[in-house]
Amino acid sequence: VLVWWSFLPPEHTFGKDALRYILSAAIFLFVGLFLSFFQERLKRTTRQIADALNEARLAGNKLRRAHDDIQSLIEQASDGIFIADASDHLIEVNAAGCVMLGYSREERDKLLGEPVTTLVGPADEERLRQAKVHLLAGGNHLEEWSLRRKDGAGVPAEVSATILPDGRWQIFARDITQRKAAERRLLQ
Repeated sequence: VLVWWSFLPPEHTFGKDALRYILSAAIFLFVGLFLSFFQERLKRTTRQIADALNEARLAGNKLRRAHDDIQSLIEQASDGIFIADASDHLIEVNAAGCVMLGYSREERDKLLGEPVTTLVGPADEERLRQAKVHLLAGGNHLEEWSLRRKDGAGVPAEVSATILPDGRWQIFARDITQRKAAERRLLQ
């Protein structure tokens, strides 16, 4: 109305008799209403996007904390934990696994990327292949193995292994050196 009164000839009056003035005012009002509606929609959408980004940031923080907690639990486990990918190469080894195999934590990267067969001696490679067939059939594996240390010596271990649905190996190994020594003393 203010534009009508101020800018359409004759200025400073509402007496605009020509159809073109009325049509100009209608177009101006329509464009003004459209832009107002569009601006409100844009504000609402911007608020929704900001809320969604904030929720995603919070979810990401929770996920990161959960990952860190799980990683901490794995690192602090007293048993060796070995994870291998679907192509049978080690992708994760915890601190206890490194110690069990005679590697320092700094040398852990030497194990990563190595085949699972690195964990056992050459004499047990065929046994490992048979265990894999059993695991791929959906079974679990719990047996005693002699794991190969960095220096080539064997360490007796109770090994529990599973192949996950995505093909990764999950291997838990417990050093049973003391148990084996106690068994030998009892037999003597």
